[in-house]
Amino acid sequence: MDYFRAVGGLGLGSRLKRLSDAYMGEVKQLYTEKGLDFEPRWFPLYSLLFHSGPITVTAAALELRLTHPHISTLAKELCKAGLVTLKANPDDARSRTLCLTPKGRKLAEQVQPLWGGIQRAVDDIIRETDPAFLRSLERMEQLLREKSFSQRVRGLTRAKMSGACRIVEYKPDLKAHFVNLNRQWIEKHFVMESHDRRFFANPEKEIIERGGEIIFAELGGEIIGTVALIPTGTGYELAKLAVSDKARGKGVGQLLTQEIMARAKKKGAKSLTLTTHTCLVAAVQLYKKLGFVETHRGSHSRYRRVNLVMEKVL
Repeated sequence: MDYFRAVGGLGLGSRLKRLSDAYMGEVKQLYTEKGLDFEPRWFPLYSLLFHSGPITVTAAALELRLTHPHISTLAKELCKAGLVTLKANPDDARSRTLCLTPKGRKLAEQVQPLWGGIQRAVDDIIRETDPAFLRSLERMEQLLREKSFSQRVRGLTRAKMSGACRIVEYKPDLKAHFVNLNRQWIEKHFVMESHDRRFFANPEKEIIERGGEIIFAELGGEIIGTVALIPTGTGYELAKLAVSDKARGKGVGQLLTQEIMARAKKKGAKSLTLTTHTCLVAAVQLYKKLGFVETHRGSHSRYRRVNLVMEKVL
């Protein structure tokens, strides 16, 4: 049994490499049989120069959507083989233009019949497998340009973890989690202040009994995050959002924020405010992503660590 069939999409990169190696090896053999000293890996840059004329390394990388270092390596190999030369760029003294040499142009004429045969063979294989194969490949490349593969993996990992989390309501025996998670976060970035101590000393009186809420994110029986919805007299404030170190970057903060937003709206709130600091880049990006906008920047009357106030219309 083919192992790659068993692992499916997980082995996509290696399977494409296997297919590419087999294809390139066969093509190299065809060049050798024809007495042509040409490496298949040179094809994209060499073909671009033949069909489009002189071009800089940077422009070639953009046109082919290959990395600049990769194009530079191909250019050096083609120059060493005497097929390409570098000329000064009249428009930019810092860059040089790649051009085919007389030897390179002559070789291009010699390889044309073989390229035609390779094209027909590839077309036959595609027809026998999936006529839409190249369109699907183009679509995959487009999707990965719009959102990289690593971004997709991280996003799905966060979604899986946040989806496995359970929202837990505040109970007196969870007070220590509320205090400890927030204390760890505050002391990591700032220092404890008098308002923090007042809230942590009696969260029931300062938040719950005033019509606010405290909720937690639980995963596998462990409390990994918390946040509070605090009445302000004129509305509600999202506050005391804290996530354990091992759960950061997994979407837990977003899950808790969205839950509090929903609860504030259910209470009839027209908007929701929060305070933060511009140095907390990831947190500010999350709030902006969820629709919060800046309403004040500068010192704050209640907390020394705050220099940014944000609000979201619900």
